[in-house]
Amino acid sequence: MTEADVKPLSTGNPALDEEMPPSAWFNLACRKTVSYFEQDWPDIVQPCKSYAVALVYARLLERYFNEDFITVLSDPELLFKDKHFVPYSANSALYDQLISMMTYRELWDFESNPISQVQTTVRYFKKEFLLE
Repeated sequence: MTEADVKPLSTGNPALDEEMPPSAWFNLACRKTVSYFEQDWPDIVQPCKSYAVALVYARLLERYFNEDFITVLSDPELLFKDKHFVPYSANSALYDQLISMMTYRELWDFESNPISQVQTTVRYFKKEFLLE
C-alpha cells in the first residue's frame, strides 16, 4: 500500500492531514470503511464508501452468481462508474485488513444487516442484477 492509496481521506484539519503517516491513514481507512456496516449514516469519506460498496457487491456476486470473491474485487469494472473505486489488486493490504475486520465482527450477512446504507446498497445491487 502506498500513501496515495488512502490520502484522499481527511481529518478535517489540513495541517494534521499533511503530518499523518501512511500507517495512520491505513488505520483510519479501515475504521471508516467498517463503520459503514455498523453505524447508520456514519461520517464516511471517499474512498472508504467505495471500499464498503465493493465488499457488498463482491459478496453478493459470489452468493448469487457463484463468482470468486477476490476475482470480483480485483476487477476494475466492478464499480466502473465510481472514480474512487480501487480494485483489490491495487490495494490488497487494505482489503485484506478489511476482510479480517469484517470476519472478526461477523458483518458479512449484508442482507440481514439492519444498517440503512447497507440495505440501500443491497437494494441497488438486486435492482441492477434484476434479483427483485
